[in-house]
Amino acid sequence: MLMGGRRNALKISLLLFTLVTPVVLYLFLQGFGENIYKVPIYFENGINRDTTNCNLGDKQHIVQFVTLKADHQNQTEYKIFNQKLTVVDINNEASEKKLGEIGYSLNRVADTFVNEKLFQILIIQPDTVTQLDKKNASKSNLIRLRINQKKILEFARCGLILLDFPETRISSWNKRFVLIDQAGRIRGYYYAHDFQEIDRLILEIKIILEEEY
Repeated sequence: MLMGGRRNALKISLLLFTLVTPVVLYLFLQGFGENIYKVPIYFENGINRDTTNCNLGDKQHIVQFVTLKADHQNQTEYKIFNQKLTVVDINNEASEKKLGEIGYSLNRVADTFVNEKLFQILIIQPDTVTQLDKKNASKSNLIRLRINQKKILEFARCGLILLDFPETRISSWNKRFVLIDQAGRIRGYYYAHDFQEIDRLILEIKIILEEEY
């Protein structure tokens, strides 16, 4: 009985540490008066990596959500993106069970910004998936897109610039989230299963919302 109580106390302590860390770090940075932590802007001078068949050029890279709109219940690009700060998760695992769950990391981010109207999470899944994540269906900042795998591949490579994974390993993209600002610029890449990376994602979302929106 005593051992069970210690385990529960340890779980609660770990949960509190995970939730409080990004807030404390953010307040610490704000304590300097002027925020010295700058969220990077990726590919300001274009893409300098292999972009075969992408035709991206040498100007600031802007994510084009227009490639996704055809399969999203006739919604336009504007209604999908809507000039919001957006976390994109390409969830292309073969297992339908995994596709039906958004996971702890996205749940945590969604709950942190549940009342933030300028923020959203965009989950992209294959159009062959039928299972719904019912327990999270009511979260207003979660948007699901179901599109064919060819478009997922094109958007991941040429839109999100996930070029460091071979095309034959689409499931590898599930390991990273991509943060995109209101102008369509990529602001960060984050490993989904690393708690410190999720802390960084939450911190950088807060900074961008306060300083740029």
